[in-house]
Amino acid sequence: MKFQTIQRISVFFAVAMIAVFSGCSDNVTFEDQMTIDKDLILEYAADNNIDGQFDDDDVYYAVTKEGNGQDFPDATDKVEIVYSGFLLNGTQFDSSNGFPVQFELGTLIRGWQLGLTHFSVGSEGVLLIPSRLGYGTNGAGSAVPGDAVLRFDIKLVDII
Repeated sequence: MKFQTIQRISVFFAVAMIAVFSGCSDNVTFEDQMTIDKDLILEYAADNNIDGQFDDDDVYYAVTKEGNGQDFPDATDKVEIVYSGFLLNGTQFDSSNGFPVQFELGTLIRGWQLGLTHFSVGSEGVLLIPSRLGYGTNGAGSAVPGDAVLRFDIKLVDII
């Protein structure tokens, strides 16, 4: 009888601890998530031979084809780009379908606003964007889950 009581208490304790720790995962700090994302980005970059670097804002960028080296956008510019967006598992969630599209850079996710400043007109490359500089904890509908690190293959066609 005593053994069964101890066993029930142990099971109750284990379930309670799981509930407590499961709840903690919803309260991950910005800094903790950025650390998790940076580790994922470094592993992904190594596994996929993406030779780039983190900028001061923790956006990983790799310029694979140099542009004119003179004209770089800032967050107030309108840009013309060709792009494809992927989750790190390879699922494509967005694309310009090979055609240039125009955006006000300041209206896009923060990772684009920061990352595109490293590309001059005509350059091509990859942006790996931490979740908190992408779609955050909520994600974007059914296409992008919460806390997803994003990959964008981009070509900066022009600054309008």
